[in-house]
Amino acid sequence: MHQTQLVRLLSKLSPQDLQAFKKYLMSPFFNTHKETLDFFLILERFYPDFEEDKVNREFVFTELYPDKTEDDYNDSQMRTLRKYLLNKLTHFLAYQSWKNDSLAVQLDLIDYLSTLGEPKILEKYIQRGRSLAKQKELTGSRMFAHQFDLEIHALTFHVEHRSRKQIADLSANHKYLDWFFFLNKLKLYASSLNSELIFNEQIVQNPTAEFSFRFVGDFFEDFPPVIQAYYLGCKLLKFREKDLDVDFYRMKEIVRSCGENFENEDFGNLYVLLISIANQKYISGNGKYIEEMFEVYKDMLEHKLLFDGEIFPVHNYKNLVTLGLRNNQLEWTEEFMEEYIKFVPVSYREDVYTYNKAHLYIYQDRFSDALKLLQMMKFLDTFYQLGAKMLQLKIYYEQSDVETFFNFAKTFQNNIRRQKDLPESRKKAYDNFVKLCRNLFRVKIQEKDFSESILEEIEMTQPIIEKHWLKDKLNQMV
Repeated sequence: MHQTQLVRLLSKLSPQDLQAFKKYLMSPFFNTHKETLDFFLILERFYPDFEEDKVNREFVFTELYPDKTEDDYNDSQMRTLRKYLLNKLTHFLAYQSWKNDSLAVQLDLIDYLSTLGEPKILEKYIQRGRSLAKQKELTGSRMFAHQFDLEIHALTFHVEHRSRKQIADLSANHKYLDWFFFLNKLKLYASSLNSELIFNEQIVQNPTAEFSFRFVGDFFEDFPPVIQAYYLGCKLLKFREKDLDVDFYRMKEIVRSCGENFENEDFGNLYVLLISIANQKYISGNGKYIEEMFEVYKDMLEHKLLFDGEIFPVHNYKNLVTLGLRNNQLEWTEEFMEEYIKFVPVSYREDVYTYNKAHLYIYQDRFSDALKLLQMMKFLDTFYQLGAKMLQLKIYYEQSDVETFFNFAKTFQNNIRRQKDLPESRKKAYDNFVKLCRNLFRVKIQEKDFSESILEEIEMTQPIIEKHWLKDKLNQMV
């Protein structure tokens, strides 16, 4: 039962939502099946971890039916009960989403009122819907769709009840439909262009996406900020080889100044897009963008956009630590590590903290301490595993441990080539780093003469990660 859809979803609920779901099940309007409520009340006792050794099927069965024993366990009966409760839970989640969208509630009410033949009442609620839309001040796909639906109701009302008095004004209908269309086209276009960047593969672009991009560019000032921001993101990705710093800073300013009026999905997506663009510029050699990435991540941290519910994902934690260290913000980074580690899932917490503490030690020149931490940790996933090996290689480089360095470099390259979950371009980037690091090390230990060709090789090698670290180490030998 520990890995069932039901238990996984229940474990994701916030304490507030769990209590709301209990009230939902207790309401005879939503639930008339007492066994379903009783089943939930048993499971609730084990929230949020639902430990496998405690929430087993036989135990829950005997708790639910005290006059039965584990030998009486009826799997068909329990599967049916799980199905009932899962059905109630998914309905509750849909209800919560609907209830929290006041304009969606208003539109559904207008839909129903339009069938009752009460035009004065219907007109009143259409006007209420328009007022509500103005009050919310949100912009995004859902809001534009809601406003378009609202204007369709207004148009239908006009045609049915006022057609002889005045011509219908369709400008609002066109505006909200256009905004919905162009926003979603640019979101898809940005996603496609970003995929090209990540996987280093050309994608055949949709012609209407290209058209939408050009059209919004031609009439840029006529569109709301959320569409302007996505347009600039697409432009920066499409022409990433060009010097478009002005567009980057304009996009960032739009997101910073207007983002709180964007729908949450767009607010987060646009910040992620800024990070992706800044990372590409940094990898391409523009060192100032490491600071930009750090500032964008700190903005996201301030707005709680890095959380997944109540959880702080392990990769967001690692990225913020890495950026803090690369920007020489050691004190800020250490404070962040201590404050936010409690939000990392318990099952990962120790290893995540160990890895990032080791990374901090490297920047404090505590190489032996860092190495001890890395050698004692278990790996969470491929990226943490490769990240740990990158740190170890850097430590052996700094310690000038010749035999260990070369042996580890060879082992690391073999490990990279065996990774099945990594795209080939990513494998190549890691592999190129190890090769160039090995060349630098030979210069460092005077096995090889310093040559300007090494800098040229670092600049020309693509794809590659940690280019700036390699260049820093090269500059230290000049």
